[in-house]
Amino acid sequence: MPVGRPILSGIHWIWIAGICGCVLSSLFLPRIFGSLRPQQRWERVSLPSVRGTHGLTGRSMIYLPAGPCIVLRYPPLTPPAYDMEGYRTLTSKDPSSTDRLLAYGSLSTFNCATYAFGEVLDLQPDEWIEPLARLDTFYSIPAQVVLDSFYDLVANHQIEQLDWSTLEQDQGFRDGDVIVYSKLVHGKEMIVHLGKIARQDSINKLHSKLGNGPIAESSLQRCAETFAADSVLHYRIR
Repeated sequence: MPVGRPILSGIHWIWIAGICGCVLSSLFLPRIFGSLRPQQRWERVSLPSVRGTHGLTGRSMIYLPAGPCIVLRYPPLTPPAYDMEGYRTLTSKDPSSTDRLLAYGSLSTFNCATYAFGEVLDLQPDEWIEPLARLDTFYSIPAQVVLDSFYDLVANHQIEQLDWSTLEQDQGFRDGDVIVYSKLVHGKEMIVHLGKIARQDSINKLHSKLGNGPIAESSLQRCAETFAADSVLHYRIR
C-alpha cells in the first residue's frame, strides 16, 4: 500500500469558489471546512478526467497513510429550488432555527465527506470525496481511506438499539467529531452520509453538507431517518 509522503516544496493551495471563482479569505475558510490548524500536505498526482452525467469530471489522487484517495472535481452545479423543501426536513422543528444554513456553501460542488474531512485534508470547494465504490474511483471508497488514515472509531451505534435522547446528550462527543451514517446493502455496510458534531447547550447537533446543496444543521436522529441509516458511527481525529 502506498505510504503518505509529505510534499516538501512548500506549495500553498489556493481555495477557489466553485461558482463565482472568487478567492476565499483565510478567515472565511475555517467556517466551511474546519479550524485554522496547520494541515499536513500529502503528495497529489493528476489523473485523466472522465465524462459522466455531470459533464467532464476532473480527478486527482492523494497518497494517504491508508492508501491512495481519489478526489473528484465536478463542474459547478446549481441544485433545483424544489430540493430546498427536502433539505428543510433535516432541520430543527423550531421555526426560528429552520434552515440554519451556511449560505456560502449552498451552490458549491463539494459534498458531505469533503465538508467532514476539511480539518485533515487541504481540499477546495469544488472537490468531492466519494463515499461509495465507483468505476471512476477504481472501485475504491475514498471516504473510507480518509477515515482509516486519520480517525479512530469511538463507537458504532446500531439504530434499532439506540436511545436517541441519550445519544444527543452524550458528553463524550466533541465539536468536530465526525459522524458516519451507514446502511447494510447486500450484506455490506455502505456509507450514506457524513457530518460533524456541533455541540449547542450540551446537545449534540449535526452539521452536514447535503450533496451539492446547502450545509444544514439537524438532529442526529432526523438525519438518520432521512437517509434510512442502520447505524451511526462516531469517529474522532487522531
